[in-house]
Amino acid sequence: QFFCELLFKFRGALASDNELDQLSLTALFNIIWSISFHTEYIEELKSNSKFLITVKSLANDDGEDWVDQYVPKNMASIPKAANGILWNLDENNPARAARTVTVPSESKPLEKDINMPDRMRVMISYAHADSEFCHRLVDALQKGE
Repeated sequence: QFFCELLFKFRGALASDNELDQLSLTALFNIIWSISFHTEYIEELKSNSKFLITVKSLANDDGEDWVDQYVPKNMASIPKAANGILWNLDENNPARAARTVTVPSESKPLEKDINMPDRMRVMISYAHADSEFCHRLVDALQKGE
């Protein structure tokens, strides 16, 4: 609720020349996008009609490309973040269904799991400097810890 209220406050930033307000709006969209990945907040976001109207209006607003110049490299643009929020709130999103699949609690030997085509696979990206940690992680996963 707090971030939604801030979003309403900074909504007009795109029409102004205030770079700090524009950056604040961009950051808010990125924060709310991150929040929208958490299932416990989806219903709260979806039930706020004023919020949804604001997000939809900015997701479809391609007339303000000039705002992208204020987007730091570690953030998404407002339209991209807005579209990401809408994607996460869409119950018809096939990715959402995949995230809510429960994994059986019974543990099986790893060799059997590898050969099962219907099992979910996980890929972990790492830096070679973290190889010690990665070896410990693989060992723990194989032991089922």
